[in-house]
Amino acid sequence: MKFKLLTMLLPILIFCSSASFSQLYAQNDRNSNNSKKLVVDSQPQGAYIEIVGKYSFIGRTPFVIPYSFFGKYKIKARKEGYEGFSGDVNLAKRGANRITIYLKKKTSFKSMLRSTVIPGWGQFYGQNALKGVLLSSGQVALGIVTLFAVDNYNDKKREFEQAYDRFKKVEMNFEEAKIAHLIAKKEQRETQDAQDYKSAMIYTTIGFWIYNIFDSLLFFSKGKSPKNKFGRAGQYLSTNFSDNKIMFHMELGF
Repeated sequence: MKFKLLTMLLPILIFCSSASFSQLYAQNDRNSNNSKKLVVDSQPQGAYIEIVGKYSFIGRTPFVIPYSFFGKYKIKARKEGYEGFSGDVNLAKRGANRITIYLKKKTSFKSMLRSTVIPGWGQFYGQNALKGVLLSSGQVALGIVTLFAVDNYNDKKREFEQAYDRFKKVEMNFEEAKIAHLIAKKEQRETQDAQDYKSAMIYTTIGFWIYNIFDSLLFFSKGKSPKNKFGRAGQYLSTNFSDNKIMFHMELGF
């Protein structure tokens, strides 16, 4: 009787033990997989991310890289209407890693400040590269012409002073004094013309610089989405561990 009872209970015990072991194995396997992930997120979400190192990945936040890898990697992030991010990150050899990138919003005020420092920079910042190139090139060209105008004025002024000094010499006779006077008058007119041209170029250069500032402020554009910024190289992943020490090296976004 006891043997029959034991024979009946044995399959049940084996089944329960197998089920418990399978559940424990599945849980351990799930925990093991979770510890071998890299979660990359951003604030705000939806940024295009490029991770470059021993392995390369391209994705859009939030996304998970279900592989175990470690070492130093460079991370770049781009999102329409926000400043770009570029930095270095050290991934731990053990444990999970989570990276959150905080992007700064682009504003017309920041664009204006950039254009105040370097003409055209604010337009580049607003992702209007063509206008940025035109304004930068125009400002450089005006600056060069203005420098030549200033240099020409200095030359004309020096020539006029020399001609005037010759005219003042008392040892000249009437004819020589008359010729010297005509030369001095001619040099004076040319000096005045050079001064007028110099002043016009200075005002034009300053006016163009001021226009560039107001253009970056009033016509600020956030540009188009940078979805193709990183090309198609790398492995694309779409869609969220222990804490990991993460070191970022910030770079200014244009």
